[in-house]
Order: sequence, then C-alpha cells, then structure tokens
Amino acid sequence: MKKTVEELLNTPYWIIDILPEQVPADCNGQYFKVEKYYLGRNRFAEIKQKHVNLVLKLNCYRDVTLEDADGVLPPEVNPVPEKIEQEMRKRYVPVRVDDALIISEPDDTHLTLFNPDERLLELVKTIAAGEGLFVWQTEEGMGVTVRRFENSDAAEVSALIARTLREVSIKDYSHEYIEALVLRERPEDVLDRAAQLHFYVACTGEKIVGCGGIGPYWGSETESWLSTVFVLPEYVGKGVGRKIIETLEGDEYFLRASRVEIPASVTAVGFYLKMGYNYKNGSAAVDGEGLVRLEKIREI
Repeated sequence: MKKTVEELLNTPYWIIDILPEQVPADCNGQYFKVEKYYLGRNRFAEIKQKHVNLVLKLNCYRDVTLEDADGVLPPEVNPVPEKIEQEMRKRYVPVRVDDALIISEPDDTHLTLFNPDERLLELVKTIAAGEGLFVWQTEEGMGVTVRRFENSDAAEVSALIARTLREVSIKDYSHEYIEALVLRERPEDVLDRAAQLHFYVACTGEKIVGCGGIGPYWGSETESWLSTVFVLPEYVGKGVGRKIIETLEGDEYFLRASRVEIPASVTAVGFYLKMGYNYKNGSAAVDGEGLVRLEKIREI
C-alpha cells in the first residue's frame, strides 16, 4: 500500500536546487542578496522552468500524479504537460512519482524530493544535472535514526562493512589486509559479535547506513570498548558517524565506565580525535593488528 502524502512528508528527503549544497549560517558572502536577485521576475521564471522541465522529463519514465494539497480534488495521473506547468507555476503542489513525492512551491528556488528509491534518485540526479540543478541532502533531510540491531539486519550490516572497508579503508591498507578483514565480517560473524555487545544500526528510512557497538573491555565493569563502527561511503561526513557515537555514549556500558577504548583504523583516527578521544598512553603508533588505540577517560 502506498504511503499517504502526510506519511511521505515524514520520510528522508533531498533538495533539488540551483546551489550545490546548503549555505552554512556562518558562511561569508551575501546569500540573501543573491537569493533576492534570483527571485527577480525574469530570473525566477527561468528557474521555475527548470523545475517544470525536470518533472516533465521524469514523466517520460515514470507516472506522475498531481495531488491536491488540501485533499479536496482527486489526484490527477499524467495530466498533459501544459497542466503540469500551469499547476507548478501557480500553487503549492505535491507531485507523486510512484511512492516518492516532489514538493513544488510557486515562490521557491528549489524542489524537495521525499522518499525516492535508488533508481529514481539516480534518474532525478541525471535529469537535474542536465538542467543545471544540484541534488543534495542535509543531515536533517537524511532523517537518520539509531536503533538496536536485530538479527535480521546481519546480512545488510555485513555488506555495509565490506563495502566501507573496500571503498574507504582501502586508502590506508593493502588489498590483502582489507580482504582478510572482509572474511571476518560475514553475517554469522556479525551475529556473534552483536550477541556480545550492545549493538546499534543507523538508518535512513528502512536502509541501514551505519553501525556500531559497545561492550565491557575484557569483562571489566569499569572499562568499556567501542567496536565495529562503520558508515556507508556515501554517508561519510554527513553526521551519521557522530550520531552513532552519541548513541553509544548514551549506552549504559559507556555511562558506567571510567575509561572507554576504541581500536581505530588509521582511516578513522581523525574522526575519533574530533569526538574527544585521545591516543592511548600518548602513542599514535599503529599496532600489530594495523589499528591505533584511542581512549576517553571519564570521571564517574
């Protein structure tokens, strides 16, 4: 059963914009003056035409349904192109594409795309690029939630770890080293490790995009360790890793510990330093397992 418009508005979303990424609040430049310039009548009409073109080109591949935002009028499937353009220019219109939704507002320089599947997202990105538009996602738009691992997650988590090792960690390790690690991250290995830890997965919608666990350090009740923290390559640098660490640091194994250790890959050392971890015993040396030991000392 397809989601309602209201349900779709609470799913992860992407921005289709004339700018390549969100402008930070503390950024230099003159964003508001530039925005005002583009909202000028003729220039904005050109931008809105790009929005219309995107939806029309998308309609060559997928059914497009114009929804009534107030729910008064029935949905209109594949209206004529002139009708699509007219509606997008004059009113707030939810445009349904399968089980995704594009929100078009008559006075915005961007569109918002909710809940696209991977094939639709790639198609939208390709069409947008042809119109000189960019597709990007904010941390808020990702709608990342963190929950406890379930046994049914094992295969997806195993694939996530293997892909991250092969695409991200490979820059700091040999192919042979990476493939040896992959062989130790089969679904059954993930299940075994999850049974020994409080193990979590980060999700955007139903897709798992990261994972991580925490448990006692060699059975200690006053020391703990972080393990198996991975994020899909396309989500690295978007706040997912930070959200996983924040979740682990809210876990009882962290809260009871005076010391928490993380055996980090060389690739991840900078991330953990930013998260407040320091080199164990002041040493940044790589150990015999190819890892760098970091720790966080706590007063409890």
